[in-house]
Amino acid sequence: MLQLFKKRLSNRKGFTLVELLVVIAIIGILAAIAVPRFTNASEAARGAKMQADLRTIDSAIQLAVAQGTYVIGAAVNVAAAAGVVANLTTVPVPPTPANAVYRTNLTAAAASPTVQAVLYTIGANGRAAVATSAGTFNADTLQ
Repeated sequence: MLQLFKKRLSNRKGFTLVELLVVIAIIGILAAIAVPRFTNASEAARGAKMQADLRTIDSAIQLAVAQGTYVIGAAVNVAAAAGVVANLTTVPVPPTPANAVYRTNLTAAAASPTVQAVLYTIGANGRAAVATSAGTFNADTLQ
């Protein structure tokens, strides 16, 4: 009897249904953990891109002011600020898709911690800012 059992085990090929279900369940659990983390990473990357763009525009403003090609004054669209644009390789636009969502730590947007970006501007103080559905924010106020 024991020899017959050993013979059956040695001739066995393939996987049982239970083994396949266990593997599928493990893959499902791993996917359930990974997908939300990827979504959060994508949102954080969009926010980091906006912060980097704002810092780049700030640097271009400082360079334009030092060259005397831009005078800090009333708020003006980045595309209209020739002295600043001359110091940028391209005029940054908010991350795609259009009106991409990012987080802010301001209490004004506490009810809705995510806002949509519309365009970059230069404020009266000469700082770059991003206009959003919840207000205007600079690189220091983005998370």
